[in-house]
Amino acid sequence: MLPADYIRRSGITVWFSVPSVAVLMNRLRQMEPGAFPQLKLSLFCGEALPGEAAAAWAAAAPNSIVENLYGPTEVTLACMAHRWTAADAGKAIVPIGSPFAGMNARVVSADRTPVGPGEVGELMMSGPQVALGYLDDKAKTDAAFIVDPATGGRWYRTGDLVRLPDDVSEPFEYLGRLDH
Repeated sequence: MLPADYIRRSGITVWFSVPSVAVLMNRLRQMEPGAFPQLKLSLFCGEALPGEAAAAWAAAAPNSIVENLYGPTEVTLACMAHRWTAADAGKAIVPIGSPFAGMNARVVSADRTPVGPGEVGELMMSGPQVALGYLDDKAKTDAAFIVDPATGGRWYRTGDLVRLPDDVSEPFEYLGRLDH
């Protein structure tokens, strides 16, 4: 119930949680600057990481690397990452980063054609982490897991709305969901 006390009392050096824990701790004013000097690595995954919470966490854990991990369950939890830096301060949502080695990302329009740099569309993922489908649910599998006729590669339609970076060295930006 009191994550800040737990972090201090346990002397942990690696933190891994959903972003809402950091949001709650920030609202409860449990993240004073320098509050968690023993933390070395802080990982957030499972939902959008608000920039305000990431900035407060980075100040509270000044010796920690803060990373935002992205990935739906169908892609074995995490498939992209973004290391938070001061340049991310002021962003409403921390970018979701770049694909892990071996993973491929594609951003497509409603008709599944690739969008151009800087444009918005649905994120699709391909690679060894992508699940085979949904157990005993062929219709749902066929709707979410697409075979690219040009390459034969399997892609998972995440349902997440993202902005394709202008440059491959820039991170993908998460904008929300296509559904509710």
